[in-house]
Amino acid sequence: TSGIESRPSFAGVMDWGGWAITLGDKFSDGTGEHHPGNYDGKFDAAPDIDHKNKKVQESISIWLRWLQLQVGFDAWRFDFVKGYAAEFVGLYCKKSAPSWAVGELWGDMAYDDNGLSHNQDGHRQDLVNWINATDKQSTAFDFTTKGVLQEAVASCQYWRLKDSNGKPPGLIGWMPKYAVTFIDNHDTGSTQRHWPFPDDKVLVGYAYILTHPGIPSLFWDHVFDWGEHHRNQIAELLKARRESGIPVDAPVKIMCAENDFYLAEIGSPPTLRVALGPRHAGDADGNYWRRGPAGNNYCVWVHHVPKKEEPKKEAPKKDEPKAKKQAAPKSEAKAAAAAFAGRGAHG
Repeated sequence: TSGIESRPSFAGVMDWGGWAITLGDKFSDGTGEHHPGNYDGKFDAAPDIDHKNKKVQESISIWLRWLQLQVGFDAWRFDFVKGYAAEFVGLYCKKSAPSWAVGELWGDMAYDDNGLSHNQDGHRQDLVNWINATDKQSTAFDFTTKGVLQEAVASCQYWRLKDSNGKPPGLIGWMPKYAVTFIDNHDTGSTQRHWPFPDDKVLVGYAYILTHPGIPSLFWDHVFDWGEHHRNQIAELLKARRESGIPVDAPVKIMCAENDFYLAEIGSPPTLRVALGPRHAGDADGNYWRRGPAGNNYCVWVHHVPKKEEPKKEAPKKDEPKAKKQAAPKSEAKAAAAAFAGRGAHG
């Protein structure tokens, strides 16, 4: 780590000058050490920080530790990670040792003459490459799943939710332990709405990500600003996931993925079952499944675990003589009484 254990003040630690900015940037004064890297994306609203500079690395590491020790944060969200190499995310995570980290790698999806391409392997491969380049120190938001899922529910094309190998088409189909699924964020939805999930299908989206592998995340607006109905339905879906006990890398058996219907069972053995789309899902085996949360275009079942009946106590037979109570020896009686008295109200 950075080595610090406490820091009452952060003043002076990041008094950066032009030396901290990459050469050639419009904010540069020419005193920097390095030019931008090959994979540095442009973000004209702010200077391009030179993460190869050792002083920059040291001060960011101290800042992260300060956020932990003085402010109380224990996990990181790395914004716009196209703007700097993934190796630096790995470095800062190793220096600060957060409990968890996630990066926002929002890339362009593949399109063809018919719109969004069915095959998005290139898009999710970029996410895999980025995670590996951090030395697996960080997870990544699963933008592939978001893009495919919102197109599937908006156009009633649920066949999109199954790739050519029969797996989920997003990062969760390849690397679920590092895939953070989501419906919207402050950029895609909310007041900016750069790439919003269809408003009337948001709960269908949550029915998918909360029953499937990956690390599902909730959007503040949907829980706190969209009213009691959405909040309650999301809470019921969360409850179903917890009750099912599915791990983050649970296997998915996609039983049907057609235009108007998607059906999958999750877990091994399966403990969650979900149906999406306007077509009626039919009845599941009531001996195995218990019906869970349901709404417009979605239905969830949870594995029904029957309660074990306690064995009935047999009544003593009439012809068997009852055992006579025997008085304990005086010494044992005194010890028992003393022990009971010593237990007091907590016994």
